[in-house]
Amino acid sequence: SSGSKFSEDMRLAHLPILKPEMCSYDPGSMNWANSYIFANSPSFLERLGTLCQKEAIKPECEVFDGGMMGNIAYYMKKGFLATPIHYQFVLGVSGGMPGNADSLAYLLPKMLPGSTWSITGIGRDHLPCMLLGLAEGCDGLRVGLEDNILYGKNPDGTKIIATNEMLVKRAVELAKLAGREIATAHEAREILGIKRNCLKDG
Repeated sequence: SSGSKFSEDMRLAHLPILKPEMCSYDPGSMNWANSYIFANSPSFLERLGTLCQKEAIKPECEVFDGGMMGNIAYYMKKGFLATPIHYQFVLGVSGGMPGNADSLAYLLPKMLPGSTWSITGIGRDHLPCMLLGLAEGCDGLRVGLEDNILYGKNPDGTKIIATNEMLVKRAVELAKLAGREIATAHEAREILGIKRNCLKDG
């Protein structure tokens, strides 16, 4: 959400009520798709980080651009984020870093020690970023209709519209081909170091 649409108070209000296990932490502002300002002010990031620690919610530090890596280190040093950090690289948004190997090679060495990371690519970068993540040993793959609505093309060239189930199944197949094991919900919580707040294990 952009700063002009929702107040900072509104963007925080649901967390103490719903107590999710994880929430987005977008460590900087950017010109999203060169169309509007995706605003995350320093004061908002301080408030969000403090609230996450108070409510035992794991921040998912969504990195769209290179400078956000320095911001994460800054907020960790100042005590608004706690280690281990989970980095979610969201590549391919116009205005941010492209979804390619050059971007990932720049980002990975800048992670704080002991961190976990996952990756997604937006739109046409969705599949390439999954393959890049698996090649570089990611802890997780992010898939879903928020990032990509197309699965591929039929033989006649018509587009195949994706479902979340299709995207998850493809990610699982690719991970297995890469020799990776698929984590259960319990194992994923252990990897990410998150605490169960409200939902029972499925």
